[in-house]
Amino acid sequence: MTKVEDDARREFRTFLNDPKLDVAPEAPRQSGPGAKQALDQTFMELDPALKAKIDASHPARCLRNGCYKDVLYPDWATYYAVDQAVLFGAHQSAFVRYPGAQYRTGRSPADHGRFVVTWALMFPLRGVAK
Repeated sequence: MTKVEDDARREFRTFLNDPKLDVAPEAPRQSGPGAKQALDQTFMELDPALKAKIDASHPARCLRNGCYKDVLYPDWATYYAVDQAVLFGAHQSAFVRYPGAQYRTGRSPADHGRFVVTWALMFPLRGVAK
């Protein structure tokens, strides 16, 4: 993990609350509950053995431009396995099914040698069709 990855993750979380992004004013109210549910559901749907290796216990949070969820990983192999399951699994995850833009950040150092990745679902921009 590098300082660049850590800084980029912090900047992304700031971006989620940036008023300059032209998100429709009603978007948080209309899209927030579905985005939050999709993020939480994504990690609850993982194979039990894989789910047991990560810490996705922190609930998703919504800001002005979208919702995010921080997930803690013990190692790179677990991150890769979760990433593959969420993005390319046999059954589409709630994350992939979400109709808006989908993002995840690079790794940031966390406690006990673990690292954290932020997964996010964005609200629609003003004037952009779903």
